[in-house]
Formats: sequence, C-alpha cells, structure tokens
Amino acid sequence: MPLRTAFCAMCLVVAGALAAGGCVPGRTHRTVTFAVIGNALLADSVRDDRPADAALDATALARLRRTVDEINGSKIEFTVVLGNLLARGEPRSLDAARAALGELKKPYFVVLGPEGLDAAAATAVEGATAESGDAPASAASLGTSLLTWIFRDHGFNGPLPYWVAERDGGLVLIGLYTSSQGSARSGHLDAAQLAWLDRTLARYRDKAAVILSYHALVSLHPLDTGAPWQDRLVDNRAEAMEILGRHENVTAVISASHRFAAGKVVGRTVHFSVPGLSTWPLAYDVVSVRPNRIERQYIPVGTREESVKAFDRLAGDATVRALFGRSERDEDHIIQTFGGNKSAEWNLSALRP
Repeated sequence: MPLRTAFCAMCLVVAGALAAGGCVPGRTHRTVTFAVIGNALLADSVRDDRPADAALDATALARLRRTVDEINGSKIEFTVVLGNLLARGEPRSLDAARAALGELKKPYFVVLGPEGLDAAAATAVEGATAESGDAPASAASLGTSLLTWIFRDHGFNGPLPYWVAERDGGLVLIGLYTSSQGSARSGHLDAAQLAWLDRTLARYRDKAAVILSYHALVSLHPLDTGAPWQDRLVDNRAEAMEILGRHENVTAVISASHRFAAGKVVGRTVHFSVPGLSTWPLAYDVVSVRPNRIERQYIPVGTREESVKAFDRLAGDATVRALFGRSERDEDHIIQTFGGNKSAEWNLSALRP
C-alpha cells in the first residue's frame, strides 16, 4: 500500500474513533442506559406522632416493586439507588427494601443518603479501611457501617461508604457519601474522601465518569442557597468542584436531595437532580450517556390517587407554603419547580469539542 494511502486510511480510523467519543475525555464508547431511583423513603409502620406518614407507608413499597418490574421489562443495563431508601432507620423496612431490590434482574448500586438517621448513626466506623470486609461489630442501629456491609457488592467493597465501579462502554460510576452530618443537614465531603475522589478520577482518566451524590455539588434552584433548602447542597462544594475542574473525564454529577427534576451545565460537566419516588411526581429517572450527548427522562409510577395525595402533601407542607403560597398560580409554580422538564438533553460535543 502506498505511504500516502496508508496515512489516509489511518486518518480515517482516528477520525472514526474521535467521532465515537472514544478518544475524548468524558465520552463513552457507546450508549449506556441506566435507571436512577431517589428517595424511595420506605418506612416500617405508621407512627402516632407522624400521622402524615400514613399514605407514604401504605404505598411506598408497592411503588418500589412496580418500579422494579418496569426496569426488569426494559433495556436498562443497571440501576442506581440514590439515597434515602429508608424513611427511618428501621430494620424491617430495610429487609423489605432488600427483598424488592433483590428482584432486579440486572445489577444495582446503592449510594447512601441520610436514610432517616441522626448524625451519630450516620458516622462510619473509625479507622475503617477499604480492604476490610468484616461485618460490623454491632447491628443494633442502621448506621453507615452496617448499611455498607449489607449492600456489599452493590458498589461497596468494604466498610467505606463511598465506592467506584467500572461499567461496559467506557463508563465509570463514582458513588460519594455526603450525609455524614445526619438528616436535615447540609451535605459534606471530608478531607479523606476528597483526596480519594481526586485519586480515583486520575486513575480512570480514560473513562467517562458519572459521579453519584445524594447532595448536589452546585445550586440547582435559587431557593437552595437560603436557609429553607440549605440541606440540599454539599457545604464544602467549592472544594469538590475544584477537584472536578482538574479532571477532564467528569461527564455528569447526579444528585437526589432536591427531589425534583432540574439540571444545568457547569464548565464541561452536566449536573442534574432526579425526582423522588415517594414525593411528587412519584417518579424515577432513565439516563442515557451517549458518546455525544446525555439524555434523561423521568418515568412516573404513581397511580392517579397516589399522585393527587402526593401533590397535596407537597403543596401543604409548611416550608413549601411559606416559599410558594397557596393560590392556583402558586400551585403552578410548585408544579414547574418540582416537576420541571420531564425530559432533558445535553450536547456533549458542544461541551467537549
């Protein structure tokens, strides 16, 4: 073959690889489609001091099971359970959650949220190492160390509550743990986890990285920077974003704490939030990471009666009433904020030319 012909053939191969996204940091080699379930909020029983939980307790498990059935009947490759699987730290609700998720026919990964725990129960075992696979010494409370052991091989490979998992197609998932301060508190990433994140992104520099974090790393709504919604964000997010800015392979950051569908681009990274499975609009997300774009769509799974009750509960919440009011126009604003856009798409070619 003449040298010029050989050179042109090589150029075509390189151009094809670039078009497929294989040589561009933050691009997958093929489309990878997965489900994200946020805030399932399973609870064991109705408590006299929290009567508002009655509707949630009666239907949350059935809704999770319907979601599992839908996922099993789809072409979804794996599922991410993104925080607040449990409404409260109750062993029987944990057993029910494990049984329901165990029906998934394809892999699932768990990212911990506050899980209804206080700050003490949410603290990982002091001195834990990623190499240790032993069960925690005490299973009396549903603390972080117990949950990481129970969901071992679903992301976790030891007692540390954060993890990394490679997937086919040139994708790597990075599950962070941001809830060390407990329920109803801002998220936080300690120094050890930030250093681990930096090392992990460098290690997988040739793969498109999707970061999974219960709390958001950027503001997704004007209200979340004030007192009412300050628990939606990581409090030291500037440190985390500095690390992300050093790595070209960070494609997306997906969070669940907002409990609504919203997204924005910061730098070359797409940040978006998934809706709640047990808060209106009672939905889970289907995400497709393609070589040249990211697509997401939420899939409602609530019955009409459940959806009406869930919206009434949301609109009647004291904090929501204080922020939005009670008129029909205010309800439209609530629908737009929490429902957002049912689907969205981001062009990676424009972000990563």
